[in-house]
Amino acid sequence: MRYPRLDMEGLTAIVALAETGDFVKAGQLLSIGSSAVMKRLAKAEGELRTKLFQKTQARHVLTRDGKVYAEEAQLAIEHAVLAEEKVRATKSLSVKGGVKGSHCGGVKVVQWKVRNCGENGVWSVAEDGILPAVRSAGGC
Repeated sequence: MRYPRLDMEGLTAIVALAETGDFVKAGQLLSIGSSAVMKRLAKAEGELRTKLFQKTQARHVLTRDGKVYAEEAQLAIEHAVLAEEKVRATKSLSVKGGVKGSHCGGVKVVQWKVRNCGENGVWSVAEDGILPAVRSAGGC
């Protein structure tokens, strides 16, 4: 796998500027100053060796290369946000009590009590990780 030279800060600056057309407004979206947005854009354009925006009388608009890049940057940001949400969701599960094991069809199943969003229950998962987690009232 090849890794990009631009970081998430550069991607967010490009997408925010594409959405707003203005360095000040883009900075406000990102909670940074307009000069930081300009620096991030300059770094991105330097790495890519192309202009991503052109200035019109009223705003900054994407160039052809900028449109291609901004679309892909938006997808990368959406994937990063999704990954963060998945991690936060797994951290919201809290294990209560002990873990007990049983055998179900020759596969050892580990059960534990969890609390998720205020709802108590028993979740089971095969110790070998092959069976998916299944909510049950207990037992196999």
